[in-house]
Amino acid sequence: MELRRLEFLLDLAETENYSETAERMFTTQGNVSKQILALEKELETELIDRSHRKIRLTPAAKRILPHVKNLLEEERKMKTVLEELRTEHEQILRIQAIPVFAQYHVPELLARFKAQYPQIKVQITETEKKQLEKNLEEGSCDVIYTREILAEEKKQDGAVTKVDGLLAEIAGMQEKEIRESESRNRESGTQESRNLESRNRESGIQESGEQVCSTKDRYEKVTAALDRFAAVLPKGDPLAGRKKISLSELSDRSFLLLDEKTELFSQAQRLCRCAGFEPRVAYQGVRIDTILAMTASGLGVSLLMEQTIPEKNNRNIVTVALEETCESRLLFVRKKSRKTAPAVNAFWEFLKKEDICSLYRDAVVMK
Repeated sequence: MELRRLEFLLDLAETENYSETAERMFTTQGNVSKQILALEKELETELIDRSHRKIRLTPAAKRILPHVKNLLEEERKMKTVLEELRTEHEQILRIQAIPVFAQYHVPELLARFKAQYPQIKVQITETEKKQLEKNLEEGSCDVIYTREILAEEKKQDGAVTKVDGLLAEIAGMQEKEIRESESRNRESGTQESRNLESRNRESGIQESGEQVCSTKDRYEKVTAALDRFAAVLPKGDPLAGRKKISLSELSDRSFLLLDEKTELFSQAQRLCRCAGFEPRVAYQGVRIDTILAMTASGLGVSLLMEQTIPEKNNRNIVTVALEETCESRLLFVRKKSRKTAPAVNAFWEFLKKEDICSLYRDAVVMK
């Protein structure tokens, strides 16, 4: 049995839409249909009820869905164990990064690392932020390069501090998984349930869900760069000659934004709402170069992180600072572990010794 076909079924059960599953699985709608038909033929069972316009699973498909999930999870765990053994033996460093990592000079940094440690093989894969954090927690990568939005939080004394959002997200994900496991095990009354309290102590979560040890004690971070939102305007825009503008001055414009797969979409919306208006989103996409080309053509304006905008390569756009902005930092994150592979430790020591923020100081000056 090809387990990949089970992944298509599982995703289709979530989306109930061939087009959405095709987008999420990085394939075509026709291939999704082809894989489901092949799975039905292999299992000799109809899995999709095609008598309705909306996608519906047959009773048989619903019945086997929990087993599909378990089978794919066991496959993932097996691959993780084998990958960990391989990386320990072969000196492999597995890094997963957000798609814009190149704009923050990560390739130059890795080249410097390779020059010092030529025996270490570096594997880098790009994916969106939400999946990065999940992969790090599950052990399918050693280090992630991600973005952390520095949200402002007012204390009781009126002071404003920057909130560390990444570790809170991971902690929440861990706590949710433990709570779900606790509920399932109590219902089944298995030995696993009797051992739950012991496992939770090891994980740093009490039965009440309170953390015994801080998530900061389980993850290490190295800040690599700082960045902030800026407005991207067509060269001929009336506001293009200004050094700084208020976001409210763009309230009547059409916005071209990175889509909902990135947390930048929701942050851009939040900034506009804080400025007193709901943004009129005319385009959502995943490619910055497409957004810049559309902006240069006068189809709208955009809000992007300043260092991801290659303004020098496009003379028909202008980047203007915002009075109301949102700061972020780019950072490397790894899990603390006594079994950390030598290649990972070598990279982490390299990051600590190198003044990596110096790579970006000429690119942006943060207030």
